Order: sequence, then structure tokens, then C-alpha cells
Amino acid sequence: MTISAQQLFAVAADLLAGRPADAAAEPEARRLLVRLDYLGDDAATTAPAAEIDRQAALLRAAARLKRVFALHPRAAPGLVFLGGEADPAALGPAYAGAPVGSLAGSGTSLRAAFESCIGEGVEYLSQFEAPGEVLAEAPPDLPRIDPFPGCEPGAWPAASRGWVRARRLGDDQPVLLPAER
Repeated sequence: MTISAQQLFAVAADLLAGRPADAAAEPEARRLLVRLDYLGDDAATTAPAAEIDRQAALLRAAARLKRVFALHPRAAPGLVFLGGEADPAALGPAYAGAPVGSLAGSGTSLRAAFESCIGEGVEYLSQFEAPGEVLAEAPPDLPRIDPFPGCEPGAWPAASRGWVRARRLGDDQPVLLPAER
């Protein structure tokens, strides 16, 4: 059975997350997880649950990319390079025809190159607004973040902009960021 790279990434994400997966694609998905060092040769992981969730999220993101491929430059033995393409059309028909983003990732392991490349794809696609993402009214229970602290008053007219839900990196608390409209 031949499956696409997108299907392989999706099945690998399901396996890693402990969800039922396509049995026919399972052996190939397990091999991918071992090559990425997400599973040991014994098909087990000792990673904390949060790390497994992060890895599964990266695999799901990879499944939404147009393509991911290996590059083999002769001048860099011992390094791993991946390339890819992120098509905004994967976010919905409103983005059909938007520029496809070129991605690159590198590292001394397949895992590092994969995470770098897929992370770049997530970063590129995150610039496109999802339906319902911008809130016109800011809920009063969430703190608002000033993206330009120290600027003169009025530099960011928050009253004329919407808000986007986010999480602070330091403590994972929910916050609101100003959205451009």
C-alpha cells in the first residue's frame, strides 16, 4: 500500500498520541517515529506527556503542508536538511491562490531538521487569519498585552482594533493581543 507523506504524518501523530490509526500504514508510521527519535527501537517513549503532545502537533502540522522533502548537499556531510512548502489554501478556500511559502530546516539529526522545517511552516501559516480568530470585543477576564510598551500614548489605537487570544510563553496563561484589522 502506498500512502502520501501527509497521510504518513497524520498516522504517525495518531500513533504517538495513542489514538487508533490506519493499520495498513502503522508499520511505516512507526519507522518514521523511530527515525525522528520520537520512539525508541522498542516502539516506546519515555518523554513527558507535554513533549509527546508537542511532537504529535508537529506531525499534524506536517500533514497539512503541501510537501516535505530531504535535501542532500554534498558539501555538508553529517548535517540533515529538509525543505518544504506551506500552502495557505490548507487553511481554507479563502486563501486559495495565496503565495506558497518555501520552508527549510537543518540540524545534526533528522529530528532537529524536521522540527525546524515544520516550525517554519507553522510560523508562515500563522500570519493568515482564521475565521473567528479576531474578537471585536475583548472579554474582561483576560489581560491585554501592549505590544509596544514605552511608546507614546496613541501609538497603538487599541480601541480601533480587534483582539486575538494567545498564551504567554513564560507561564502559559491566556491573554489577548491586539489584532490588525
